[in-house]
Amino acid sequence: MPAVSVQMKGSTMGTLSGVDGKYNITVRDRESILVFTFGGYATQEIVVGDRQEINVTMGTPRATPVDTEAYKRFCVGLVAAPPIPLLEKRYSNNEWLAGLNAGYFFNKYNGVGIALRQKERLQNLDTWTSFNTRLIRQRFIGAVYYGNWGRNRDKVFFQTNIGVGALWYTNNYAGINDSQNVALLLSESIVYKPIKTLSIALGLEFVLAERPAGFGAFTLGVNYHFGR
Repeated sequence: MPAVSVQMKGSTMGTLSGVDGKYNITVRDRESILVFTFGGYATQEIVVGDRQEINVTMGTPRATPVDTEAYKRFCVGLVAAPPIPLLEKRYSNNEWLAGLNAGYFFNKYNGVGIALRQKERLQNLDTWTSFNTRLIRQRFIGAVYYGNWGRNRDKVFFQTNIGVGALWYTNNYAGINDSQNVALLLSESIVYKPIKTLSIALGLEFVLAERPAGFGAFTLGVNYHFGR
């Protein structure tokens, strides 16, 4: 192998191997140590001893370490949804959804965190008047896995969120107060990062639980990334 650095340890004496891989170097004594280095390969140190010729095999290339610290970051975000009912059977108005995400991405593709959601809708029970209404409120809190996938995860990518948590359901008209269900959160979003610390997500989200507590929505989110 050409251009391998051969140096006597503890001195400035050294040389490079030629195009045929051969080298010549003068050492002080039999206790001298030769250091063989070449970019991408492990450094080798050999005691000269009584030998007049020392042949060295540099071995296989050394793996370049991956800087996983560069992808360890936190993310917090806000989620909102327009008034488009997806799972409810009855027409409702004055509907809104808001939420909060907080996660830790331990690499570029995977993260874990929590998700908070609150959805409210004011439903008219009387066709002719708005005085006879009921307020339906749903609150979700759960642990979530974040998975990023796609071709260009530095700028535009898809994000799949899967979470398990609890859903509280309140219906003031039916007299149901804090009816609690185990719920599953599923969402798929396309994420665009105009700058490194900010991303915008547009997606479809469902919270699935025992009826009538489940709901779905088209969501729009803004996330702020910080950390390494």
